[in-house]
Amino acid sequence: MLKINEKLKTKVEKLSDSDGWNHYYEFPGGIKTRQVHVNSPGYCLQKWPRIETIIGRENFKEKTIVDVGCSDGYFSIYSSFLGAKVTGFDLDPIRIERANLAKEILNANNTEFKCDNVFNVK
Repeated sequence: MLKINEKLKTKVEKLSDSDGWNHYYEFPGGIKTRQVHVNSPGYCLQKWPRIETIIGRENFKEKTIVDVGCSDGYFSIYSSFLGAKVTGFDLDPIRIERANLAKEILNANNTEFKCDNVFNVK
């Protein structure tokens, strides 16, 4: 388990090199994608509870969601945990790489991430 945690920690740190993670995840072994939280209503830990309240947890079930500008994938992944099938798009390949890592670690199987302009998708 220690080797797995060290590999994951190294991967998270490598993906933090450019401009840091936008979204906060805490992975197994206490590995965090951000060390400092942001005091902003748009920050994932503050925004997600508001989204759940406004939409209602039950309204995610069996829905198909397109997350345009998904960044590190937080909202896509947590929507999938409530039963939605989600495709997240972002133009930044590092953000999609981060989102795919989070998807893999958190077993968000109903989520797909694509590095593409949503206007190019058929």
